[in-house]
Amino acid sequence: LPLVVVALLTWLAGCGGDATITGPPGFVAGYPRIERVGALTFVVAIRLDVPGAVDLVAASASEYPGCGECFEAMGVQCVDSCFGQCLVACLIAQNATNATTAPKPYFRRTIELPNPGRETRVLIRGAYNLQRPDLSGTYGDFVVYPNTTYSVAVAPRNSSAYLNQPGDDDTAVVHVTTAAAVSSDASLARLGSTNSTALTPAFDNSSSPSTWSYETSVADDVDAVTVWALPSAGAVHSVVVDGVAARPGPGSAAVPAGAYSTAPRRVFYGRSEPVVVEVTAEDRETRARYELHVTRRRSTEARLRDLVLRSIEIRPAFDPDVYAYSATVAHDVVSMRVIPTLMDTRAQAIRVNAVVQENKAASREMPLRLGLTPISIEITAQDPADDNKKVYRINVTRAYASTDVQLGALEVSSVMTERTGRDMGLMLFRTVRSSHKLTPAFDDSPLESVQNVSIVADYNTSVDNTVQRVTVKAAARDPQATLVVKAVSLDVEGNNNEVMVAVAAQPSPDKERLPAPWNTLLYEYELDVAPGRTLVTLDVIAEDPRHSRVVNLTVIRHAPSTDATLSDLVVHAAPGRAEPTLVPAFDPSTLDYTVDIDYHDEAVLVIPTVADDQYRFLRVNTVLQRSGDPSRAYFVKPGGMAVVTVSVTAEDGVTVMNYVVVVRRGLPSVEARLADLLVSTGNMTPAFSPDVYLYSLGPLRYDQNTVQVTPVAMDPDHERILVNGARQPSGSISRQIEIEEGYGNGAEYTLGNGTVEVMVWAENGMTFKTYRILVTRQPAPISDNDATLRELRISPSATTRLIPSFSPLQFDYRLFVPNREPSVAVTPVSNDVDAFRVSVNDDAVGSGGTFITTMADLLAREDVLLDIEVRAKSCGPTYQPAECVRNHYKVEVLEYGPGAYDGLLHTLSGNMVDPGGAVRVMRPFPVPFKDPEGFLESLSELRLSEYDMGKKSSQTEGFCDNYLCVNSVIDSSLTALEIQVSGTLERLVGDSSIPGSALPNATVQYSPSFHNETRFYIADVSSPRTESIRINATAASNMITGIRINGVSADSGVFSADIKLDYRTTVVSIVVTAGRYEIQSTYTVHIYRPLNTNTFLADLSFYGYNLLKFQEPNLTSVPEPMEPCDIHNASLRQSLNISSHHMCGGTGSALVVGTISLFQGLNTSALEDGAPAGALPGSASSTGKLIHPCDDTFFVTHPVLKEACAKADIDDIIDCEPQADSVFQVAAFDYNWPDYLVNVESRTEYLIASVSVIDKNAEMISIGKVRNCREAPRSSGCEGRDFTDFGWDYGDYGIVSLRDKHESPPIDVDIGSTVGTVTVTAHDSITKGTYNFRAVKLSRVVDPEILNLGSYLDGLIGDSEDPNFEMQFTLRMAGFNPLWILDSFFRQNLEQHVRKYITYAAVVEDAVVSVKIYGSPRNQSACRLLDPGEAGGGVDVKVYAKFWKETDATHLLAWLEGQGWHNARGFTFDGYLLSFGPIYKVDGPSQRTFRATFIPTRHRYEVTLPTGTRHVPLTVPPPPHVPPIEGFGVRVNGEEYTLGSTFSVEVPRCAIGPRHCDARHLTITAEACIFDECVTYTVVATIPAVSIPANDASMRAVNITAGPTNSTAGGRIVVEYSPSFFHDVRRFSARVDGGLEYVHLSVAPNSPSYSRLFINGRPTLPYTEVPVPLSLLETELNGVLTVRVIAEDNFTTSDTKIHVLVDSPRGLMTDNANALDPLKGKYGFDGGVLPGGVDTTPPEWKESYPRVEAVWEGGPHLELAAQTMEPAVVYWALAVPWSRPPTSREVYDAVVRLNHTKTRLIEGSVSGFIADALNSSVPATTESGFVAAGVMTSRYSMTREERTAVTCLDPNVGFDVYFVAEDKALDLSLNPAANRQTAPTLVRGVKPGSGPLGLLYPWVDSFSELRGDLWENITGGELIALSLLFDGAASNHFASTYAAKGSLACPGAVHFEVTAVNASSVDSSSGDVVLEARREPAGEPAGNWTQLWKTTLLDLKTKSDASVDDWISVVSEEIPAGDYWTLRWRVEGSCCHSWALRNLTTRYITP
Repeated sequence: LPLVVVALLTWLAGCGGDATITGPPGFVAGYPRIERVGALTFVVAIRLDVPGAVDLVAASASEYPGCGECFEAMGVQCVDSCFGQCLVACLIAQNATNATTAPKPYFRRTIELPNPGRETRVLIRGAYNLQRPDLSGTYGDFVVYPNTTYSVAVAPRNSSAYLNQPGDDDTAVVHVTTAAAVSSDASLARLGSTNSTALTPAFDNSSSPSTWSYETSVADDVDAVTVWALPSAGAVHSVVVDGVAARPGPGSAAVPAGAYSTAPRRVFYGRSEPVVVEVTAEDRETRARYELHVTRRRSTEARLRDLVLRSIEIRPAFDPDVYAYSATVAHDVVSMRVIPTLMDTRAQAIRVNAVVQENKAASREMPLRLGLTPISIEITAQDPADDNKKVYRINVTRAYASTDVQLGALEVSSVMTERTGRDMGLMLFRTVRSSHKLTPAFDDSPLESVQNVSIVADYNTSVDNTVQRVTVKAAARDPQATLVVKAVSLDVEGNNNEVMVAVAAQPSPDKERLPAPWNTLLYEYELDVAPGRTLVTLDVIAEDPRHSRVVNLTVIRHAPSTDATLSDLVVHAAPGRAEPTLVPAFDPSTLDYTVDIDYHDEAVLVIPTVADDQYRFLRVNTVLQRSGDPSRAYFVKPGGMAVVTVSVTAEDGVTVMNYVVVVRRGLPSVEARLADLLVSTGNMTPAFSPDVYLYSLGPLRYDQNTVQVTPVAMDPDHERILVNGARQPSGSISRQIEIEEGYGNGAEYTLGNGTVEVMVWAENGMTFKTYRILVTRQPAPISDNDATLRELRISPSATTRLIPSFSPLQFDYRLFVPNREPSVAVTPVSNDVDAFRVSVNDDAVGSGGTFITTMADLLAREDVLLDIEVRAKSCGPTYQPAECVRNHYKVEVLEYGPGAYDGLLHTLSGNMVDPGGAVRVMRPFPVPFKDPEGFLESLSELRLSEYDMGKKSSQTEGFCDNYLCVNSVIDSSLTALEIQVSGTLERLVGDSSIPGSALPNATVQYSPSFHNETRFYIADVSSPRTESIRINATAASNMITGIRINGVSADSGVFSADIKLDYRTTVVSIVVTAGRYEIQSTYTVHIYRPLNTNTFLADLSFYGYNLLKFQEPNLTSVPEPMEPCDIHNASLRQSLNISSHHMCGGTGSALVVGTISLFQGLNTSALEDGAPAGALPGSASSTGKLIHPCDDTFFVTHPVLKEACAKADIDDIIDCEPQADSVFQVAAFDYNWPDYLVNVESRTEYLIASVSVIDKNAEMISIGKVRNCREAPRSSGCEGRDFTDFGWDYGDYGIVSLRDKHESPPIDVDIGSTVGTVTVTAHDSITKGTYNFRAVKLSRVVDPEILNLGSYLDGLIGDSEDPNFEMQFTLRMAGFNPLWILDSFFRQNLEQHVRKYITYAAVVEDAVVSVKIYGSPRNQSACRLLDPGEAGGGVDVKVYAKFWKETDATHLLAWLEGQGWHNARGFTFDGYLLSFGPIYKVDGPSQRTFRATFIPTRHRYEVTLPTGTRHVPLTVPPPPHVPPIEGFGVRVNGEEYTLGSTFSVEVPRCAIGPRHCDARHLTITAEACIFDECVTYTVVATIPAVSIPANDASMRAVNITAGPTNSTAGGRIVVEYSPSFFHDVRRFSARVDGGLEYVHLSVAPNSPSYSRLFINGRPTLPYTEVPVPLSLLETELNGVLTVRVIAEDNFTTSDTKIHVLVDSPRGLMTDNANALDPLKGKYGFDGGVLPGGVDTTPPEWKESYPRVEAVWEGGPHLELAAQTMEPAVVYWALAVPWSRPPTSREVYDAVVRLNHTKTRLIEGSVSGFIADALNSSVPATTESGFVAAGVMTSRYSMTREERTAVTCLDPNVGFDVYFVAEDKALDLSLNPAANRQTAPTLVRGVKPGSGPLGLLYPWVDSFSELRGDLWENITGGELIALSLLFDGAASNHFASTYAAKGSLACPGAVHFEVTAVNASSVDSSSGDVVLEARREPAGEPAGNWTQLWKTTLLDLKTKSDASVDDWISVVSEEIPAGDYWTLRWRVEGSCCHSWALRNLTTRYITP
């Protein structure tokens, strides 16, 4: 005992730690209590007020005496202790009287009570032994004995999760005494079932049969009941219902408390098997058996939910309770079908006119007679009793035939081609549609009576001559009438002046219709109109053919215009846009004009405007151009003139007028004066005048050291001004010009000077004027401290040098003095004339005084320094000594000798003057000094005169003078002079041979003849190639010092070294120095070397392009080209039964109609095989012939060349030399060929020429459209280039001088031909040679078109059209010189001309023809012969043609087969093309068909979108042009589009809801434009109607009007409501004026098959206005209008509330909202005003919220909706229905996933958890039950409806959803703490939607047998046979079809039914049927196929035969969730078996 007590106390002491927890649960009044007391059992009933748990202890009162009192006493004492432990302790204490005895047994349980207020019962029983009562409790078990009192203590606590958690003082103790004896009563006091009628017979337990049997019944819609039984005795052993143990429950409204029951049982129609209830009494032996039979009645519903006549409206609108209807149909409706829909699909049968009919299916066709036809629909209910039948009757009235012959519309229009100009010589057009006025105006008023039909209506209209085809748009008013249109041409010669005209009819492209009520489709009738009158008759034949009426329309086409005048002619000067005066002023009738332009205007251009827009041609100097466009510029020489001729050809092609403009250009101006000259400071003297050229300015202030001038030229158009040598623009201020500062003071005061020189050049470049301004400047003031020198003079100045030059602030100098000078003098001049002292070497000399030192002093002192000291005025006696300022200038005096200039030191000992003298080494004078020659010579002069050997000559010698004799030391003359050629260069290419006199060693003659006293000679060399000479000079005396020839020493009598000759004159100086080196003689020879005259280029190339030699052909005998429609005119086409041709005035022409301009070349008169047109002096090509080497005869004998030629095109270079000098290769440059061609790309803007010459000394001039890079240095081709480095400089007039082997400036290239020349000026500057080049640039003939719209739309087009067809063939023009196509301009024009004729021969409008012409080698000989009589010559014309369908190519194939180019009448080539014949076919035609696709020439397509399409992707690729086309752009649906991107066109959803969509069309337009020229492509996509499910109870429209009592619909006002209408909005608000008396409401359900519609509880019809008095609205209706829609399924219901606020007539009341509320008006339907003060309450739900709705689209989903009255956050949790209800905290914890608290989320697999529960008979109550949890927030803080979806749930479970709302603290002062709802709000048992999973739609692929219209039957349930035919018996052949595409929101499986069809021959070898799936993401590779189901055809046949209805139901393998799934059924096997599908759906997989 002590141990037990100690343990107990320790136990109790450990419980005190958690005493801080408060708020425990307590018992509900009346609990706990004892029920159903038996002898061996009793029940304790417990109910708590909050969730928690209880500890329950029961013990025998006899074994524990006083225990109950102990419980109560300890309950008070143990408030802060653990109650459960207190109870146990009490029991121990009561049983502790005997320490050796163990405690007596007792009963103890802890029970969880999670649901507050819910009763829980605890059954207490013990181990009582009925056979041996004395053995009960032998093993210490607790036993309940009969007739024994027991004490039961029950203590509540918070949770069973904590063992040491306190409870409270609400501990209850109850006592019970068991029955005295064990009961044997097994009877029931009551027996019953839920949802059923009373038992039959009435229940009676008084009798005691072995089995009681009862009957009961339930309604037809009850499919389950719960059977319950209540025993009579207080306790029984068991109650078993159909073998399942039942348990007593707390009871409900249908089940009494304490009754035993099990799970609900399903009941079927009729009387069910009995439900057996077996009761076993307490004695376990007595039993009673009860049987209950439940009968489920059958439905008596025989009404229809909907009744539809296909495309016919019945009246009144269908109502299930209305049985009589009527309908009216048109006369042409001869039969009809009825589609009935049952209210109850369990009905037995539907009979339409006694024929059995399926539900929701169309009946058979029922014929209608004129007048009344009755139709009856009989329905037999599920219960087929006679009174359970309903009959609906429809009386259909068919109208009689109409007699209306009225014409409803008549319009005339035309599509014509309007000239827009010319491009590359071709006339350009654009398409213009014009409307033509009728006379009189069309009258569509109704006829007075049928008798007026005989009246013929006449109308007239007129069109221009250019209109060749008109469109008559007309329609009979009555849609049932017939309109017949015929036409006849009245003014045609012969045939009685009448010719029938074919009329082509088609519906209006825009599907235009007459206005209501007729709505007749308009038709367009197209016909050709010849000049003159064309009568069109329109015959209207009524539906009753006995009545008709004729309308006549006369179309008059005018003759072509002869107007060839101009309406305007404007002349512009170039460069720039100056507009000179036209003399006389322009007048259309005046043809001759004169224009004068200034010299600076280099060229002119004209802008002619033709008066008649329909003119035929406009030429300026023979160049075609468009009216109103500027012409090209025409150059005018200075002082010369040019003639510009404007030629206009009228529309008739005959009348021509020529306007001639003579342009005269002036000479350059000689004006070189200034108009003004401004200075930056001061005033000039005199004032400026243009004719005064000298001015003075100043003096300027000493601190103003610069001046600026602004010159203004008298000639502003051309000026060149230099200011002090620097270029200065007129009118701009110059740079700063420095002016010297003045100096000195006092008597030395001197002004500074400067000169401004302004030189002005005239325009002629020769005349100039010079203006000078002499500027003076004051000296700066001199201070008393100035100790500087202003000047230092040196004497003698001629021979001395002061280094550096003197500067006042430079104090160190060196003075160089020649050694011959006896003395040197320095004279310092101070800056301040008042300087105190100036001294030199301490000798005071004063300012301006001279100090002299002798040479002797210099030699004695060596490097003497002269120290010049200057003391400032401040050093005088009147100043303090400290203020004295002094400076020292030091001059080092140095000696130098005569040899210093050669860089030698004077090292000789003595000289000729004093041989014995010693001369020291002195520093040399620095070299060079740039001294004048006289100064240098003076240094060498001697101071004495000498004679020959000191004696004067006394004799006369042959060549001596009076003083010089033989070998005299003073003789410097020559006795002989000889000149020879020493070097000659090789002959230049193109030059003649070098003469012998110019070769080496040849003697060069000179004049005059040699004489020793003649000092000057002249010589010539005969060739410019002579490079050098040598000279032999012989001296007269052999005592000479030497001979120097051009400074180079030479020996007397010996030839000198080579002397290089310059071009023109080379001066050779021969200097002879006598023995006395100071005596010299100079002989001068001028040798003239002629300049080269070579003008040949070594190379000419253009970067990036090939250079081709070219010789323009002579086509004078070739006829002019003609258009196909001109050569084959309308009369000829009529005779061939071709009423119209799309190229001849039709609307579909894709060609540019125009005339070919063959060449825009250099020399239009050149002969084919004649001389080239260039001018090359000395050229050998005067008889040259241009030919490709492969076309020469030499290749036959040259195997290597032959092989190369086999692959060479006409412009390829072959590496071989021509066999004759007169034959030139086509490609590459040859200096002898003058004319060249460069074919450039269309994107090329300029060319860069690289030029090199043969003679490197020649000068090149390139003439062309050369850009001035100096004026535009940053332009393309100029930027980044240095003029010097690239060797070119800007010249005048667009002429650029080039150096050899350098690039030219950019040569701008225009469309067409750009002609340029390279003129080589020879070295002599006179001889010139010219090379011509022509750059041919083709404009990109680009129409604004789109290549395709992307793969998606391309696939839809391919599905809807027949295959396209294409063909290729090759023609040969054997008489065509292939060299002509070197000109790409000519080639392109020829290709376009051929293309026109082949397109014309194709006839059909949509044909796409392309033509390419090649000069390829020939297979047999590789020779392109030029003789038409020989085979293999000419060029190949390769043709590609594409047609919309194969039949369109019929005409062209026949034309090709019959050589139609010269054989087919009406389709031959013109004479121009045939002149290049013979023409014959050499290849093709090759043919193929391919899947229909987008064609750029076809502009309209119609496609059908797959069901469920949300977006249509469209991708337009960029055009394949590099660079991109300028001005090209695309707009899609009016929006700018980025090429190459994907543009997603959204399929418009219905504005009011996803299911509110009827069948409609989506139009997608793609507009391609090049600037203003546009082409529009239209895709009309049909959007299928959205199916509406049977459970759709949404609305389509709500309309509210208001008005007085008797107002009509038109007189009422429309009442606006909010929010805007949307299908799922169920609450609207509206406001009306109280004075309007009535509100009228009309609504419409979305589904036409809705069941019923109510407004305020009263049935109504769609769009029927229901009037509601405002008095009733404000009283009984409480301001709310209620609309209820019951869906087709008779189950789904929706209610819509419309709150109407009736305003007082006295005005509106203001809204007293809290002004401080920050959310006012920002959220909620009413502004969401917050309450004032501190918010302490949780949010409240808005009415009807929260709610949970099943989602029926895309799988088993739920949608949660919530809205609160104030800002909040909403937490939610989705739970299985058998889980314990959660607390608010548990919902929150589940959302935030707190780790320390159990979230109750299901662990592991949710699907597995649910499956385990559903597989048990009754799912046990579980703790874990949350499937999902989340939080809802929104922009409006939940004050507006917010929704969230929970997807992919088990569709068999009705889930419980718990919602908890919590304050959102928008203002912490109002919400200091979050207020959360204390208990969750439950939305119970909502099952997810069970609609089809995924968006599956039919997808018809290439398998032709599978038609798209069959898929409705597959998915709709009807049988179709799908035959898959194979091509043989091979086992591996298979056929497949793509059956469906779409997305799966959840994992799913395919459900379908399949059967074998006509399968009698199927065996084991027939193969398999396979279902496969794969993902095909857009723009990505498709995945692999995955097999979902497979069976053999034999097995399929076997199972089909065994099936009741031949169909086998199949569920495939699982498909994972995801997008882009594609299904296909594939059959593998032998030929030929059939199978079929039906009822195809995709469903969620239930685990």
